[in-house]
Amino acid sequence: MKKLTVVAMLMAIIVMTSLAEVEIHLGAKAGVNMANVAGEDVENNSMKIAFNVGAMADISLNSLLAIHPEILYSMKGCKFDNSGIESVISLDYVEIPVLLKVTPMKGESFMLGVYAGPYMGIKIAEKLTIDGDEYETEEDSYKSTDFGLTFGVGGDIPMPVGKLSITGGYSMGLVGVNDPPEGVDVSDVKNTNIFVALGLYLN
Repeated sequence: MKKLTVVAMLMAIIVMTSLAEVEIHLGAKAGVNMANVAGEDVENNSMKIAFNVGAMADISLNSLLAIHPEILYSMKGCKFDNSGIESVISLDYVEIPVLLKVTPMKGESFMLGVYAGPYMGIKIAEKLTIDGDEYETEEDSYKSTDFGLTFGVGGDIPMPVGKLSITGGYSMGLVGVNDPPEGVDVSDVKNTNIFVALGLYLN
């Protein structure tokens, strides 16, 4: 599955670079993550509120379709509550989604877009907090990369300069991000995330 995700991302990039005449709109965005994890052995977990911020682009293929790559600093992880003791696992990534954007409704004052595509995450930090106190995690407790799919919907509103973008969606990991010691039989723990974001295209 990881190989399929990488191939899909490479194909999207090849399509982008092979088109001679495209409109490119660049922008920035920031938003809120409602991050969690999923897995067969995961219990007593709940959402962790975190943030995302980064850059985005719309590379228009025609009036309906665009390639929408992003590069984000995205904070993920989850909370656990074990017998009244709250622990928080924080996993921070540089995340690179490469999405197909379909714009079925395009008016003068509002444009509706639907997004879908793969993402790759590169872990840059991990932290464990128990009842407010920070603890060092074991080295390489979590894998250095994450791969998954992102789905979303959003609206673009033309402004005097650029466009205002409002988006929301869901991302699901396709691979386990936990890295248990050899010989320990634990099911995969996968990232999940509900997100909302506000952005501005500068051109």
